[in-house]
Amino acid sequence: MTSLAEDGINTIGTVPTADIDELCASGDGVCEKHGFDITAAHLSYGTDGDAATAAAFIIKTTGVSA
Repeated sequence: MTSLAEDGINTIGTVPTADIDELCASGDGVCEKHGFDITAAHLSYGTDGDAATAAAFIIKTTGVSA
């Protein structure tokens, strides 16, 4: 996975850095190239655990769960 820092992004508006996360599978043409290169890595998010990781991050960061 890559991080915002690897993309040269340290902030998004006024959102604190601790409240920002980027989950990017290695080889994801959309995430890494910021284009429309749909690769197997891009399609893996539903099965590789990143969706659960992202949901846990959102719950932790916002304090809100379903």
